[in-house]
Amino acid sequence: MLLSNQSGTGGVGGTILFGADLDSGSVPENVQASISSLNTGSNATGSVGNLNFNTKSSLASTVLVPRMTITNDGGISFGSTGTNYGTSGYVLTSAGNAPPTWQPAGGGASTITTNNSSGNGTVGPFALGATPSGGSTSFVDVFIDGVYQEIATYTVSGTALSFVVGSEPPTGTNIQTKTTSGTVSGALVSSVDIGQSSGDTGAVNLRINPIEVTSGTTEPGAANSLYIFTSTTGSISTLTLPASPTSGDSIKISNIGGLANVIATSGTDKIMGQAGPMTINVTNAAFELIWSNIAAQGWIIIGNV
Repeated sequence: MLLSNQSGTGGVGGTILFGADLDSGSVPENVQASISSLNTGSNATGSVGNLNFNTKSSLASTVLVPRMTITNDGGISFGSTGTNYGTSGYVLTSAGNAPPTWQPAGGGASTITTNNSSGNGTVGPFALGATPSGGSTSFVDVFIDGVYQEIATYTVSGTALSFVVGSEPPTGTNIQTKTTSGTVSGALVSSVDIGQSSGDTGAVNLRINPIEVTSGTTEPGAANSLYIFTSTTGSISTLTLPASPTSGDSIKISNIGGLANVIATSGTDKIMGQAGPMTINVTNAAFELIWSNIAAQGWIIIGNV
């Protein structure tokens, strides 16, 4: 290490040279890095009044490049330009073994990547299409045939999803993942569509629409509704499931009246892989139908029956 306080090619006052030795003319050579305060001479890099931390890009290079600069006003810059001060209100975010970057204090935008795979009866791995924030399962939502999976039933590694033993998706099922990625996953949510919203913006509406089905009636079904068969006597009733359903559409049913009411499908749609209609022959049955978006399966029953 040499301290330099001279003019010319040997560096300028306020320069500390690392890995340097002197040639026959007492000029520093083989400089590997420096801390300098003035941009004059081949071994000093920066601007007047600034404190500059400089390194080589390679051992063979003879040029020192500024990696961090502290200005005479107290600003901090990272990178070779010496002017990367960021914007007021920004914070530094690590870029690994590279100069950090300035990001808005709120974290910058997150990205949600949707990917679909086919179940094959194994634990995987299956592609996510993106790396979740922090490599955490907390930023990956998994659905099998439209049914949400508990977070304890799968793991993630990089961009790969694997299921735990005993939770393997059956062959032919659809695995849909929604992966949130980004430097900080605290993005502002202006609206959320979970299939049960009344169109509100800036709010999440978790309510479903309860509808009573009385004796002897035929009810046209609407997605994301609860149908309550209340009649204990009289004629059976029929609920016709929605035509042209969207993947993940939900119909909840409660047969508290106990009659053998009928669930009819639209067109060629199926229920649990079988052509409709379906008769509810269990007293007080309560369950949910999810549209799987798989033609061979149609509506899938989940919950109690």
